[in-house]
Amino acid sequence: MTEAGNGGPEDNPAPDSAGAGSPQRAVNDASAVVAGGAPILSKPAEEAANEEEKPKPAAPPAAKTSPQVASLLAMGFPLGLATLALRESGNDAPRAADWIFSNMSSDANSSTSNESADENVRRLCEALERLEKETTTSEQLGITLDTLHFYISNVLRNPGNVRYREINGNNLLFRRRVAQYEAALFILKMTGYQSQEGRNVWTIASAPDMAKLWMTKSIIQERLIKELLK
Repeated sequence: MTEAGNGGPEDNPAPDSAGAGSPQRAVNDASAVVAGGAPILSKPAEEAANEEEKPKPAAPPAAKTSPQVASLLAMGFPLGLATLALRESGNDAPRAADWIFSNMSSDANSSTSNESADENVRRLCEALERLEKETTTSEQLGITLDTLHFYISNVLRNPGNVRYREINGNNLLFRRRVAQYEAALFILKMTGYQSQEGRNVWTIASAPDMAKLWMTKSIIQERLIKELLK
């Protein structure tokens, strides 16, 4: 790499008194490259090497994984399923592993149970099929199912807490993951949620139908596990 002179003594050496054929003049000529009639001296090799060895920016730190999640990942479970199981098991890894195995084994018989299900189960299963078509991708379907599962689980754990019985309709995640799909809103209504007129809020009764909530959660959970295992 080359650099134009600054007018200092190093960039513009004093002319030597020797003739054109002198050894000193030959050294001076060999160290210069003429560009537009002005001598441009090449940088010392040591300086150029130092420029090439500039420190590189540090790589961004890897996302931290909790020991509980790491233990389930080590067992071969996908991240989404591990996260769901820990949420359902109080963040206890052994209980979460048991939860996964028990739900995976019960899922094998889901088609038989659904064939003999009552009207509410049939309507819910049809809504899930519509939701699959509306979401168009397996990833988005899984996100929407997980969000519905999260809402219902919160009500089941805290039926007396109004905070968990209300959904803010203006919430960006709710609008992206649930509100834009008619089938997802239908599922919310089936569990007992109602949209309040004049307020963009979805609420469920202070004494919700716990049996219906458990039924809805169970069926959504089975479908969610299938998506997470793909």
